[in-house]
Amino acid sequence: MGIEEIQKPQSVQDEMFGGLRTKRSKVFPVNENIKDMILDEWTDPERRLGVSKEFRNRLLFDQADIKLFNETPKIDVQVAKVVKKTSLPFEDSSQLRDPMERKADALLKKKKKAWEASMFGVKTNIAATSVARAMYLWLNELENHIKNKTPREEILNSISLLRSATAFLADASAASVRFAAKDAAFSNLARRALWMKSWGGHRTSKTKLCSIAFSGEYVFGPVLDSIVEKAADKKKVP
Repeated sequence: MGIEEIQKPQSVQDEMFGGLRTKRSKVFPVNENIKDMILDEWTDPERRLGVSKEFRNRLLFDQADIKLFNETPKIDVQVAKVVKKTSLPFEDSSQLRDPMERKADALLKKKKKAWEASMFGVKTNIAATSVARAMYLWLNELENHIKNKTPREEILNSISLLRSATAFLADASAASVRFAAKDAAFSNLARRALWMKSWGGHRTSKTKLCSIAFSGEYVFGPVLDSIVEKAADKKKVP
């Protein structure tokens, strides 16, 4: 993977007391393209989850097995009755009185939102772990073929299968990172809506603030700072 561990020259003191320091093992690099992919999902947090048709077609499951992952959980009848104060078990976001509460519920529940992003991650990882475990068995078989001096052509024929499996894992793992990033963005949007609930601003302004770009360090981040500064400058103008 090209991970280099730079060996620093050690003094006698380093040798004597080096064991007291926390040992640092080799770490995985975080590639800039991976970072950019995550930040791209965070730039427009409310943008729907985009999954290519080609990738969807590679996640082949029996629908009966994944029904649980494809349906957003419904509100329990008992909860719906209490919130609505009625004996009729309707599930409707209008039961939540505050607009920001409804916003948070929609972000966490709605199709193309947090639940779907999470479940695409689950399905992708189910497929990936199945392929990875199959590869483990195939590699054991390949080792046995080499030990038993199986004809070269027969061994070469198995390479294409391993190459395809590796390609799938490469795509699936990258997609899984993107789905997790989108899920994180939706979850943070819901947090924004909860904190905006107590703010006395106009509903439209609060909704726009919920949708500003997310950078990961703060719930709202530096974009909010610039918005507040602009608003303060406008108030100074006579």
